[in-house]
Amino acid sequence: MPEREPDQLWVEKLLAQDPDINDTQLKEFRMQLEQSIESLEEKSKRTRRRVLIGLAVYLVGTVICYSFVLFWIKPGPNDAAMLVKGLIYWLFLITTLAAAFTGIWAVALYVFKYAPQLNRARFDVQTSMMLELQQQVKQLHESMERRDQ
Repeated sequence: MPEREPDQLWVEKLLAQDPDINDTQLKEFRMQLEQSIESLEEKSKRTRRRVLIGLAVYLVGTVICYSFVLFWIKPGPNDAAMLVKGLIYWLFLITTLAAAFTGIWAVALYVFKYAPQLNRARFDVQTSMMLELQQQVKQLHESMERRDQ
């Protein structure tokens, strides 16, 4: 036990060097974190919505292109009909590819940007709540010691 006393004194000395964090600072910090969580959740919802819209456009474009190729009656020697068919086909093909790339980009954006930031912010909120709880326990302990004296 005698070895433990210098360690305990050393720990108390280190803790005394840190400035105390008061309740208002913790509450302000937590409120800022909660606001950033709300902002990040809104951005992630918009990104997920864009992914779903991109997927829907991709699927619709793919079905239209496929049915267009299968069911379009071959136009006769009319060059204008062939040109219209080609323009419509390329329009849907380009739309489908753009939707696929947009969906892939939105998924990557969500996975690599918003999800990690959101997880980090949630962890920070939990940490700040634990710090507030520790402060409250410390205050309660001090008030109980004062009451007992």
